[in-house]
Amino acid sequence: ENIFGSIAILLDQPFRVGDTINVGGVIGTVEQIGLRSTRLRTADNSLVSMPNSKVIAGHVDNLGARPFLRTRFIIPLSFDTPPETIEALCAGTRELLKSHPQCKQDSIVVHLNEVNTTGLGVLVQFHLFTKDWAAEQALKDQIFVAVLKLVRALNIRLPTGPLDPRLSIQGEVPAQPSETVSAQLAVAEARGITVGWTRKG
Repeated sequence: ENIFGSIAILLDQPFRVGDTINVGGVIGTVEQIGLRSTRLRTADNSLVSMPNSKVIAGHVDNLGARPFLRTRFIIPLSFDTPPETIEALCAGTRELLKSHPQCKQDSIVVHLNEVNTTGLGVLVQFHLFTKDWAAEQALKDQIFVAVLKLVRALNIRLPTGPLDPRLSIQGEVPAQPSETVSAQLAVAEARGITVGWTRKG
């Protein structure tokens, strides 16, 4: 069964050496495809040998075949966040993502997505043009910091711990509807808050 499995893997090529795959909940990078087993190197640097019969019979998710990776998170807000501020946050976040060279433009989704008994939530979802896990984390760190700077520029204080309807925005008077996002970002720059991307080298 294992030899037949290895032949099936070599003929169908559901994955190759160097691909990151998920087989039965085991995620690792393929280091070797043998006659009896396939060896995976996990994120913990462990070497897992899986019988080819089990690999070919199971569901194989080839993570390495994805041309980009999805990122999704929620920005929590309190009930008394002014609608104008929410609109400015959504518009500013979209501008940040659209200006990022590693972000897939047609994948950007930023909307007020949650209205429940604990508060509000702005959904931020996009895809990054990368296959490498470490590179993905570096890009996410860069984007998260930029979004936090935007939150600060708009004088939004994020809830800490469980959302509480009594939490309020601290700081200056929120922007008025007539103010454009660009104008608000200009005010942020004047305060010494940089919102955007800088090129190194």
